[in-house]
Amino acid sequence: MPRYRIVRILNKRIATKYDFDALDDVEAFRILHDETSLDDRLEGSGNADSIDPDALDETRGLDRFDDGALLMLADEVCLKSQMPYSAPSRAFAAKVAKLGEEGAYDDAIETLDAVIAEARALCGMKLSPP
Repeated sequence: MPRYRIVRILNKRIATKYDFDALDDVEAFRILHDETSLDDRLEGSGNADSIDPDALDETRGLDRFDDGALLMLADEVCLKSQMPYSAPSRAFAAKVAKLGEEGAYDDAIETLDAVIAEARALCGMKLSPP
């Protein structure tokens, strides 16, 4: 009887609250967008507080033991109960982002229908009737 291994991948989205003072909205937005100093502010503040994640990004993989080695049978299997944040979803988002490029509107209705169908499939939803 063959032996298998399931790999469960949980990417937790963890939110961290950070309370701070700013002179005005402009300064607050500057701090929000400052990628270099936010980590330092959070770590050194002593008032950062973690929030339990409201969503997980669970994917699973399946391997079979084959002559002492693992043979990958499936990688990044998305569960219907989870919203997809895997490689196929990132590729889909990149495809949607390119829709604004020149020539993307040549077959707008067909393009939109294809994008909707792909989004529904990524989310595990059945295709709607035409």
